[in-house]
Amino acid sequence: MDQVYLTNILSPRAAAVTETGRVFIAEDCTNTILVWNSISDITTNQAPDFVLDSDNAGTNCTGLRVGPNAELAIVGGDLVFVADRESCIFVFRDADSLTDTSTPDVEIPAINNFHSASVHTATDRLFGLESGGDGDVNIKVFENFSSISGLISASDATVSDPNISKITVQGDNLYGLDTQNNTHNGVSVFDLTSLSNAQFPDTYLFGDNELFSQIDQPFSVALAGEKLFVGNKSSGVDGDVYNRPYVTGFSNPTALTEGQKPSVTLSQGLTAGARGMLTINGSLIVANLSDSVLNIYTNPAAVTSASSPDIVLFAPNDPADMAGTVRQAD
Repeated sequence: MDQVYLTNILSPRAAAVTETGRVFIAEDCTNTILVWNSISDITTNQAPDFVLDSDNAGTNCTGLRVGPNAELAIVGGDLVFVADRESCIFVFRDADSLTDTSTPDVEIPAINNFHSASVHTATDRLFGLESGGDGDVNIKVFENFSSISGLISASDATVSDPNISKITVQGDNLYGLDTQNNTHNGVSVFDLTSLSNAQFPDTYLFGDNELFSQIDQPFSVALAGEKLFVGNKSSGVDGDVYNRPYVTGFSNPTALTEGQKPSVTLSQGLTAGARGMLTINGSLIVANLSDSVLNIYTNPAAVTSASSPDIVLFAPNDPADMAGTVRQAD
């Protein structure tokens, strides 16, 4: 597959790719999800094979309204879509079989506003981050993700951290990210093997300086090479009075401690914060916030603070999201 560009998309906010190579991109300006059936066959500025729009929104939410915090993910072959401007989480079962007439199999409307979601397949739970106008922030827990269907009007449990604005599951931990620098400016950690209702985080990675975790407005986390990497929107080592790096790596991610110091800090080859990160086939991929490149570390276990990326790929301006999968070469 040659490098191709899709410049015919208006304000893309999120992307997801199935194992077979079907591509989904959420478009802000048109409030649609654009679908290409095969990533291997896409050519530059090719029109999508079909589009999911308000006609595909089901009966309990008024549309697929896409905002700046929209999210797409493939979980167990299903498409999970957080329509942040609609305050709904949609689940479309079997993403590879969707057509332009498909409607969601699951609709979860928020009481206030959903703007992030993630799934822990080992415990079959869906987590939705809900915030209200009164400042309350709660993580709603929905059991039996793989078998729920229809309208889901109540969660099975709630866990809390008022400071976070994004959640993601990596391994057996749920991470809450304070992307807005609300209070602790760090990462909350929930152990999903022992989660209980009304629980607060088990520990925090936080701190604005070298005495703590050197995290500043974390945008993403990724497990790679037996480390937890956190991508920060900081101003970096050279211009940051607190000496915060763009990417911090923490050893022993299954037993993190409060305020733990990073074992690795990365700023080499990065001239702006790390907007997104992804692990594919053991490699760590870091999206540079404004330099329009993806930095790839092929052996994260061997990465040190002096490491430069092994591969650099050119990307669109300010890449907002990444998605990928491992496929056999043609």
